[in-house]
Amino acid sequence: MRQKSVTPSSPSERLVKNIRRATRRHHSAEEKIRIVLEGLRQPLDKWMSPVTRQILESTFKQSVATLAKAEPNAFADNPNAKAYLAGNFKIGAAPPSADQVVYGPTRTLNAVEKKQYALGKEVFHRDAHCATCHQSNGAGVAGIYPPLNVANNPWLAEDERLIKVVLKGLWGPLELGGQRFGPKNGVPPMLGLGGMITDEEAAGVISYVRQSFGNNLPPVSTEQVAKVRAKTEKRSDFYMVEEILKEHPIPGWEKWGKMARPAGDIYE
Repeated sequence: MRQKSVTPSSPSERLVKNIRRATRRHHSAEEKIRIVLEGLRQPLDKWMSPVTRQILESTFKQSVATLAKAEPNAFADNPNAKAYLAGNFKIGAAPPSADQVVYGPTRTLNAVEKKQYALGKEVFHRDAHCATCHQSNGAGVAGIYPPLNVANNPWLAEDERLIKVVLKGLWGPLELGGQRFGPKNGVPPMLGLGGMITDEEAAGVISYVRQSFGNNLPPVSTEQVAKVRAKTEKRSDFYMVEEILKEHPIPGWEKWGKMARPAGDIYE
């Protein structure tokens, strides 16, 4: 039985479909070029950039030149294709992905700090680590995951509190950057990374955040992390916001509201 076709949902999928159409034998070279040029309406990813370039600049190079000469004003409704035929649009490498964009460091680092920063960046972008929720650009998700790019972010300011949060996790209502975050918004607990990263990696990722996204705070050391880890060794669950702020206050936190730790093994 013939399968029902599915409309591609992404620009890359649509371009793949166009290229498949372009390779059918019953199309002329000019028709194939026109089909591929339609793909320039959308940004090309790392897969489609070289494929498109190969087709237009190698496979059908002479035909592209003929079309450009014969119809210099073609593709009036497709600026990128029109510019390409005029020699003013270059199909280059795909734009960098979010985790490849540089968000720091904010200041000049020495050799030791650069090494720590690089390690921290790698940890930050690991699957199911920091960027999963806070995003590669540190912007978080509005109303769900707090941003890391807020000016004068108090959560980044105190060494011990920040190390505790990274190692053990956090949950509860809080306000940051004019937004309110908490379980009432469907926000799950931030799980601690203590069981997944070393002291060196924890120090690295904290230092990376403190020197990225517009932040300009000093690094923390592996020794600092080790001391806090030892101090909280017997703790197996995440901190509630109210609980950790009683130990390390942020001015005005009392107005955020309180939340008792839910009962049940899942929260222990």
